[in-house]
Amino acid sequence: RSPAATAAAAGRPVCAACSAPVNPAHAKVGGEEGDKLYHPACFRCAACTQEIQGKHQVHGGRLVCAPCFTDLTCDRCPACGEGVSAGQRLKGRVYHHGCVGAAGSDGAPPPAPSAAGGGGGAGAA
Repeated sequence: RSPAATAAAAGRPVCAACSAPVNPAHAKVGGEEGDKLYHPACFRCAACTQEIQGKHQVHGGRLVCAPCFTDLTCDRCPACGEGVSAGQRLKGRVYHHGCVGAAGSDGAPPPAPSAAGGGGGAGAA
């Protein structure tokens, strides 16, 4: 019998990620219902594989960190390409509030700076 099967048969908790026995005193709690236990090292984002620090979500039955959840489920800002969880809708597209001014009034992304133009050098915004 595997250690996980032995632990489960004995009523001891197992890690939701690796199925090995887990000590509840040292475990992270997660899942949609907040009812699953994880070893701290197993509490990882399924999208970026980084250990989850702080809030997490469940997407497709898997744990994901808050930034990856935004990228997986939200619209993409046409100006910067990042996920937008809260923004401003302009002509049917969603922009970050800070990207709307940079995008111009028509919603188009700002033009790329030209190498020959007098744009103020490397530090110009």
